[in-house]
Amino acid sequence: MNPKITEKQIQATIIMFWLGSLVVIGIDPQSKQDSWVAGLLAGIMILPLLFLYIRLTSLYPGKNLFEILIQIFGKVFGRILIFIYVVFSIHLGGIILKVFSTFVHILNMPETPEPAILFFIILLSVWTVKSGPENIGRMSKYTFPIIVVSVAATFIVGTKDMDIGNLKPIMNTDLKTLLGSAFSLCVLPLGEAFLCLSFFSSLDPQAKPYRFFFKALIWTLVIVIVVNLRNILILGFPSATMFYFPSYETVGIISIGDFFSRAEVLIGINLMLAGFIKVAVCLYSSSLGLAKLLNAADQKLYVVPCALIMVTLAGILYENTVEWVEWIPVYEIYAIPFQIIFPIIILIGAEIKARTHPETKNPPAADKEAGGS
Repeated sequence: MNPKITEKQIQATIIMFWLGSLVVIGIDPQSKQDSWVAGLLAGIMILPLLFLYIRLTSLYPGKNLFEILIQIFGKVFGRILIFIYVVFSIHLGGIILKVFSTFVHILNMPETPEPAILFFIILLSVWTVKSGPENIGRMSKYTFPIIVVSVAATFIVGTKDMDIGNLKPIMNTDLKTLLGSAFSLCVLPLGEAFLCLSFFSSLDPQAKPYRFFFKALIWTLVIVIVVNLRNILILGFPSATMFYFPSYETVGIISIGDFFSRAEVLIGINLMLAGFIKVAVCLYSSSLGLAKLLNAADQKLYVVPCALIMVTLAGILYENTVEWVEWIPVYEIYAIPFQIIFPIIILIGAEIKARTHPETKNPPAADKEAGGS
C-alpha cells in the first residue's frame, strides 16, 4: 500500500505553493499602503474557486485532476485538457525557477552563473518528486513552521523600526483599484492551486477538502498581510515598491545591536523553501499529467523530461528582472483560462456526468490508468 498524504501535509503543501509566489510579489503599487486590504478582498474573491475544487473532489473522491478529466470528457477531449494543464504546469514551474534563481544570483551569489543555480534547484526538485508525492507533503509540513516563526520574529523585532504613520491615510485607495489588486492576487497565485488537485489520488481518505483548503487560505492570508504590514510600516510608501524583493530589503534594516542582525538571511531561506516546494508541485503535476496523457503506468519516468523542459524554459523566459515584472500583467490575463474558465467548464461537465451517468462517477480503483497514488 502506498503512503498517503495526510490532511496536515496537503494543507501545508497548498500554503507553501501559494507562498511560493506571494513572498516575491511584494506590494502592489496601485493599492499603495492599502495593499493589506487588497489581500483580504482576494481571500473573499477566491472562495468561489475553493468551493469549485471541493465540489469537484466530492464528485470524484480519491481521484486526481487528470483522472477526473478523463472520466468527465473521455479519452479525446480529456487528453486535450490534460495536455493544456501539463503545458501550464511546466510553464509555471519555469517562471518560478527563473524568479528564484534570479533572487539567489542578484542578492546572494552574484558571481555564480545563473544556469548553475537553476540546475541545483531543479535537481533537488527531481529528487523530491521521484521520492513520491507524500515526500513533498512531509517536506511542506516541516518547512511551513520555519516560515511562520521567521515572519513572526522579524515582525516583533522590527517593531522598533516601524512608523504607524506609513499606513495613513487608511482606505485612501478607491474601490475599483483595490478590487483590481485583489483580482491580481487571485490570479497570481491563489487560483494556481487548481494544480494541487494532482495530489488527491494520494490523499488520505480521512482528509476533508473543505477543512484543509480553508485553513490553508486563512494561514496564507495571515502571513501575507503580516508581511505586507511589516514592509509598509518599516519602508513606507512608495519606498516599499522600489524593490523587486521588498521583504529582503525590509528585514535588512532590522537589528538588535550586534546580537540580531543580517536577518535578511531568514527571508532568503523563506523564499527558497517556498519556491522549491512550488517548483516540486509543478513538476509532480506535469509529470503525472504526461504519464496520464501517454497512458503510462509509472509517473516517475517522466519527471526528468519535464524537469529538463522546465529548466530550459526558465533559461529563455526573460533576459532580466525588469522583463519579468513587466510580464506580470500579461500573465494575469494569460492565466485566466487555466484558473477560472476551464475549471468552471470542468465542474459543469462533472455535474452533467454525475446526473446522467451516476454509475461512472467513482468506478473501482482497478480501472485507473496512470499511477498517481
